[in-house]
Amino acid sequence: MTDDPDERTKALLESGATGDELVAALTAVDRERTKAADPIFPDPGDAPLTTAEARELAERFRALRDELRGRSVAPRSALPAEPGAVASALMMEADGRTETLDGKELRAAQRELAETMVDLQSFRPDAQAALIVAEPTTPERADALDALLTARAAIIEWIREDPSVTGNRNALRGLDLRIGDGRRALDAVNSYREKQAFGFLTMFGVAALVVIAVIVLIVIRVLS
Repeated sequence: MTDDPDERTKALLESGATGDELVAALTAVDRERTKAADPIFPDPGDAPLTTAEARELAERFRALRDELRGRSVAPRSALPAEPGAVASALMMEADGRTETLDGKELRAAQRELAETMVDLQSFRPDAQAALIVAEPTTPERADALDALLTARAAIIEWIREDPSVTGNRNALRGLDLRIGDGRRALDAVNSYREKQAFGFLTMFGVAALVVIAVIVLIVIRVLS
């Protein structure tokens, strides 16, 4: 089987595998693709941050994000600390800030954290960042762009607990997402997942109507 995850996914869907086999295989592809993309997840490292350190680091990242807003990508060397530590700082700072919030204020703060975590994924390993901004497009640049797509999809899957990274990739594919576009990325995934859910409901609804119609016809024939 090919090593390309997209080709493997296509082959799996066309293989006639059973439901459980297909889910297990697609989950394995998701994990492999995510690991290769190297998204930034919270990782405090060997020296966990204090509350004050987390607050300061989160503020420094947000200032950097705002400074670079609109760029397609940035090198990870520009981050104010190790990538995992920055993500941990954002989570810790948000936890402290939302302790006394509820209702709309809490949801707004949680949404802002999600958007910021998505923006963090635009900070790619330096070599990949250089490839992404380079012209013309090469196979290496295409691979770097695909890794960026997966990193964004993976962090959204982690935040939302979505069923797959692949679905989120489909939702984000083709969008010109830039630093500061975290909300746009989340909205795209929300819309994609809602359409999926509606499609399933429609499919099952039609099937139920067909069953009901058959039963009604049988009853009519029996009584006539």
